[in-house]
Amino acid sequence: MTITKKPLPVKASTSPANESNFTPERPKSPTHVEGHHKKPLPPLSVAERKIGPTTRIIIQYDAGFSNLIYVRGKGATLSWEKGIPLKNTKPNEWIWETTTPFTTCEFKVLINDKEYEIGDNHLLTCGASIHYTPKFH
Repeated sequence: MTITKKPLPVKASTSPANESNFTPERPKSPTHVEGHHKKPLPPLSVAERKIGPTTRIIIQYDAGFSNLIYVRGKGATLSWEKGIPLKNTKPNEWIWETTTPFTTCEFKVLINDKEYEIGDNHLLTCGASIHYTPKFH
């Protein structure tokens, strides 16, 4: 579809001697084109969203009263900049899961999003579950 620009209408000047003060009318928004109005797209339905297999990290650890376990990483919606809290499902059990498809992911868990577990980063593949007990200092 080709849209051609029409010249902007000009307001008539009330004083012919002062024609330098006229102001052309402008569209109400930069996306406005006469006869065409941009409407926001409706949200995607559940069927239209890209949903992959469920990927899980299950942690067995007694974090102590009022402490939380977080995960940080790269891939699978994770970031090394800010952790995501895991859900405490049973005493000493913490779960993080996603249905967002991804190619690769590496991660570490932390206590209160501050103290990293000891050891190398863990690798995770889409649709897999990993279940382990981390070690902290």
